[in-house]
Amino acid sequence: MRAVGANRLSIGAQSFNDLELRTVGRLHTAGETRELVLQARRAAFQNINLDLVAGLPHQTEATWRESLSTALDLRPQHLSVYLFEIDEKSRLGREVLNGGTRYGAAAVPGEEFMGAAYELARDLLTQAGYVQYEVSNFALPGCSSRHNRKYWRLEPYLGFGAGAHSFYKDQRWANEEIVEAYEAKLSRRELPIAEVRDLSPKEQLEEFFFLGLRQNDGIDLSLARDRWGRDQTAEPEARVAALVADGWVERVADRVRLAERAFLVSNEIFEHFLT
Repeated sequence: MRAVGANRLSIGAQSFNDLELRTVGRLHTAGETRELVLQARRAAFQNINLDLVAGLPHQTEATWRESLSTALDLRPQHLSVYLFEIDEKSRLGREVLNGGTRYGAAAVPGEEFMGAAYELARDLLTQAGYVQYEVSNFALPGCSSRHNRKYWRLEPYLGFGAGAHSFYKDQRWANEEIVEAYEAKLSRRELPIAEVRDLSPKEQLEEFFFLGLRQNDGIDLSLARDRWGRDQTAEPEARVAALVADGWVERVADRVRLAERAFLVSNEIFEHFLT
């Protein structure tokens, strides 16, 4: 991968506790993640990201601290910290939603724990020299992900492989998720696309707000007015004003960003811009 020009690796560590990994069906171990980072360094990768998940089944404050500490010892250039989300299509998700105990459902921490875990991660990563530039993303100075920023700024990107997503101009599309279906289309010299979605101007504007506000820098309202017109931006700007009045959003001139206390409830804030 390095030889063909890839210069950044994102590794789904999720946790450095093997019980937590096994419970959510991960096939790797904590030791294998550490070894993979070392292999990447030996292969001359100088830009590495690690993904961590707060709120996994069986996770405690002690094991979460251990995962954060181990990740920091590896000193990646970038760290992403996500909160565990229940997928209703998974075995664990169905069990949690139905109040069951199998598949580690009884060991999923509550929202209070996840909030505390997120704040602990913010504190420890900041102390270690990482800069939080988005709700879930932290980087050493100069190492924020240009790739990730494309998502939040509505810039084009291409995804290759089964299940990959792409965005260009006002169109989003997704490749076939099942590998066999993906390969079958390629063998027929067809594009392996499963779904194409054309975004209306209203949908584009919604994405501008709820994706852009994920960034610590926030959004520039003048850009929205220039692109979609004042008539289209009047309604979301009124919602911004209401959120500013409630203390969830900060505004200086045309620059709007989440208030510090809004990070933990950011999804609820973003819903204000969806109709």
